[in-house]
Amino acid sequence: MIKKFKLPFNFLIYLLNESVSKILPFLTLLIAAKYIEVDSFGLLTMYYVTLEILTLIINNNIRATTRIDYFQCSRDEYIKKKSAHHVGTVLICIFIFITLLPFDIVETKLLLILIIISFMRGIAFFVLSDLQCSEKVKEYGVYNIIPVFISNLTFIIAILNGFGIESWFYTTLLGCIIQCLFTSRYILKYKLIKLNSEIKTSNIWHEMKQGLIFMPQALGFWIHGAIDRLLISNILGNIIVGYYMFVFQLSTPIIILSTVINLFLTSKINHSLKIGDIDAIKINMKKFSILLMVFSILNYFSIVILIDIFFYDKYSEAINHAPFIVISMLLQALYLIHMNVFYYIGKKKFISLLVLVLSMVKSCVAYLFINIYAIKGVFYTNIILNLIVLCIVLYYFNVNLSNWNENVKKNS
Repeated sequence: MIKKFKLPFNFLIYLLNESVSKILPFLTLLIAAKYIEVDSFGLLTMYYVTLEILTLIINNNIRATTRIDYFQCSRDEYIKKKSAHHVGTVLICIFIFITLLPFDIVETKLLLILIIISFMRGIAFFVLSDLQCSEKVKEYGVYNIIPVFISNLTFIIAILNGFGIESWFYTTLLGCIIQCLFTSRYILKYKLIKLNSEIKTSNIWHEMKQGLIFMPQALGFWIHGAIDRLLISNILGNIIVGYYMFVFQLSTPIIILSTVINLFLTSKINHSLKIGDIDAIKINMKKFSILLMVFSILNYFSIVILIDIFFYDKYSEAINHAPFIVISMLLQALYLIHMNVFYYIGKKKFISLLVLVLSMVKSCVAYLFINIYAIKGVFYTNIILNLIVLCIVLYYFNVNLSNWNENVKKNS
């Protein structure tokens, strides 16, 4: 039986911080939606997509590798590995800029800005992951909220003064520069990066390979999130993207909550696995799964009420999207919190390949369904495939925990 559920203090701090850091961009988009056309809103979301894929490639999964290395390596080895990782990141930045320069994706100066932002975000991800693992919750909150507050506030000011959606590039850059000042201070204080002769080419290549282990998963998640927008934009048009993304943004609190849960549980799950306390992991998963379900129901009714009261004239068509998107988000949030276990027990490749393969399947099925069922084809695809992923993750979650428990008992 599950005991009375009381949220710990650190969880509440993470919840408050992540909520504010995600609500601010959300409110910014709501304000922008009032002042820009629906097709411009769709274009703005495509800028977000471009930045996310560049950040994904450039930082080479620094968050995932940091969370593992922090618990499995000595301090000196940890610093050496992270230093090599960042050298590799610089090389990736140079390679991407040279490679993309001939293509007309965005203006050259805007491409350079996106690459610089992506690099600085990688530095920030490393520091935030280190803070998370060391459970320095207050510092995590400050460093995490700085770029969000500055970039969104200045973007709102820019939009209200008629500067257009391209001002998003410059306001985002400003927020990252100021955050980088804080994260650099933290790195220098704790000497987390040391660039010296001990870092060989072999070390850099090894860290790049370690990050690449997570790349199928990262690309899979990116495909999972971005393919909808790309297909809807190319097949149904930017206006439909605007409707879809409006409800999508309103539904993101579900994923925000799952992120908070993972932030809170990561160190606790790793510690429980280390000592073989499997029951504690299962109890936590049950509690937080119930929390996600209840929250998703509340989120759905909030979306309907918000659109009906404030945005009905412009986004009334989007109300019908809400139940499908909320269900899909809930299924994704549930498998995300259960995946946390697999990283510590050495099942990184399994999760990476699972996410990548199913995301590629999703791309094909979504393309087929969107041509048959229009926008509902995307909804059907997301719900079905997220349910399949959840079932697979839950099955292997229980199997691997049982096996891990037996191994711990044998070695004790």
